[in-house]
Amino acid sequence: LGLARDAPRAAELYGRASDLGDVEATVALAYALHVGDGVARDDERALELCRAAADRGHAKAQCDYGTTLYERHEFEAAFAYYVHSADQGFTLAEFYVGRYLQLGLTVDRDLEAAKGWYERAAAKGHGAARNSLRDLAEGRREATKVSAALAAEAFDRALASTRAELEAELAATADDAEVARAAN
Repeated sequence: LGLARDAPRAAELYGRASDLGDVEATVALAYALHVGDGVARDDERALELCRAAADRGHAKAQCDYGTTLYERHEFEAAFAYYVHSADQGFTLAEFYVGRYLQLGLTVDRDLEAAKGWYERAAAKGHGAARNSLRDLAEGRREATKVSAALAAEAFDRALASTRAELEAELAATADDAEVARAAN
């Protein structure tokens, strides 16, 4: 577009748009605050904004906030945010819901439902979901009785394998919002 990148100005505009109720701007501002792009890094404020966007129904923010809750070992609350996000078709959340169901992490273990969520994510190219489907098909279903600690460890491994995907999606969302704002 021929415009110079001005991260501080973008953060200012995201803030104004967020104050006016624009949920995409809220997500973009949360990302800027989280990484310190154009503003001083402020993870607490970034998390507040992420939750606000999640509570307003933003699928990506729901998944991101669910991940934060998961990392804090608030597994039941995390699952609720993942389900809201997955119900809107957010691929990473679909995978996470499948993982919860496969492992029985704070929910009843349901391999058929897990398979369904993995299929949704795999159809969109999610590699870890494809691997999970293969594992289920080959009979690697984890132990029948899984302790919460072991299930959390398995979920941590899955979370680590998709961390790069999540960060790439965050960056893409912020870039898309910036381009849209610049066009207006």
